[in-house]
Amino acid sequence: MIRRSTWIILLIFLAVLGGGLYFQKYKSEKSAQVTPTSTYGLLFTGFDQTQITGFEIDSSQGKKFLVTMDETGKWVVAGFTAEYTNTSSIDDMLTKITALTVMSNLETAPALDVIGLEKPAYTLIVTLKDGQKKTAYIGNVNPTSSGYYGQLENGSPVVITKYAVDNLINFLDNPPIATPVPTATETSAGETTQTPQP
Repeated sequence: MIRRSTWIILLIFLAVLGGGLYFQKYKSEKSAQVTPTSTYGLLFTGFDQTQITGFEIDSSQGKKFLVTMDETGKWVVAGFTAEYTNTSSIDDMLTKITALTVMSNLETAPALDVIGLEKPAYTLIVTLKDGQKKTAYIGNVNPTSSGYYGQLENGSPVVITKYAVDNLINFLDNPPIATPVPTATETSAGETTQTPQP
């Protein structure tokens, strides 16, 4: 015959075990409810950096940066020759292009003129090996200063991470040119060539 004290201990043990199981289930359900689902994604999709043969940034202020791959497969910044193009910076730039991140999709987007996309501050154009061009427009900085309003061609406006865009538009003022920087000189035939500065 089992003593009464043994039954009490057994009941207490079962109560503690049941409470522990309930608490674990409640905790996991609560955690699942408060964990946000990441909406981060890439702005440009469907290609990687090995398929890019050109990249252009135009600003609404008239500045322009253009780099293209020549027939020998070397990168050339417009206005310079391949020997003065810093290819490691170009490779880094291509990585940044393909990693441009959409922070959030705007379910109810403000009017394009309000977020700076009616007349974009910057236009990014990526040229691919098959001749396709992918165009993205960059507007105003968002209210939290964490991103730019952007739009891929005729798509819906989104918010793109500010740091990534700033890295790209920096090429407008600081093109990836290897030193020494060449200076333009005109030949007797009227052609412009670059010669290194001493």
